[in-house]
Formats: sequence, C-alpha cells, structure tokens
Amino acid sequence: MIPRARVAAALDLPPDTDALPPGDLPLDRFAERFLSALERPEGDETDIWTVDLFDHLVMADPKLACASLLACFDRAPERAEELGAGPLDDLVRRAGTDAVGPLEAAAPDRPALRRAMRQVSAEEIEHPFLKARIEAIRD
Repeated sequence: MIPRARVAAALDLPPDTDALPPGDLPLDRFAERFLSALERPEGDETDIWTVDLFDHLVMADPKLACASLLACFDRAPERAEELGAGPLDDLVRRAGTDAVGPLEAAAPDRPALRRAMRQVSAEEIEHPFLKARIEAIRD
C-alpha cells in the first residue's frame, strides 16, 4: 500500500485533501495505472500522476518505490526490459544502495527483475561496490 499522505505529497496536495479518494493506494492498482501511463504516447498525460508519484517515491521512500516496481514486474513480466531501461534504471541511479538492498532480496524469486536489471546502465555508476551489487542481481 502506498499511504495516502505519500500520494498527496507527491502531487503537492495537502494531506487532508478531498481531491484524493479515501484510503491508501494498493500496490496492484498503482502498478496497473503506472504500466498504463508508460504505454501512453508522448504528450498524452493520462495517468501522468502515477509517474509523478513514482518519481517522488524514488527519493522519499526508495523501498516503497521498489515495492511498486516489483508489483509491475509481477503484473507484466513481459515488460521487464522496458521497465529496466526506464523506471528501474532511474530508481537505481537516484536511490543507489537504498534501492539495491530490496532488489537483491527480491531477485531470486523474480526472473523478470533479473532480466530488467540487465537494462540498468551499471557501467555508468562510479561506486564499484554498488556496481558489483547490480551486476550480481543480473546473474
């Protein structure tokens, strides 16, 4: 679940806003909307708030950003390479070790995640330990 307060913060809304539905956002619903938003042609802003929410989570709560992406991999494993080259690459580059730990834990049970990690630009990461951890997830 993505707490309602996180959604409000990502959208620059007050936490007690009536603009959001009540309750927290289930990860499976977020994954469905996020995958749909990623399919939209350039300039189509339908469900763009989900992209904004993911960007917010990357910096504010990398573990929750990881959980959100894992829900995407579970829902659409055939899109692993696309997710790896886009949101996963962004997550790993911006959150670094805060993101890699949860990804390492999830990788043994998720072949789609391991495939997606092959799309992350590890060669551009300067920290050798982080780079090694990324490469280990790929194998």
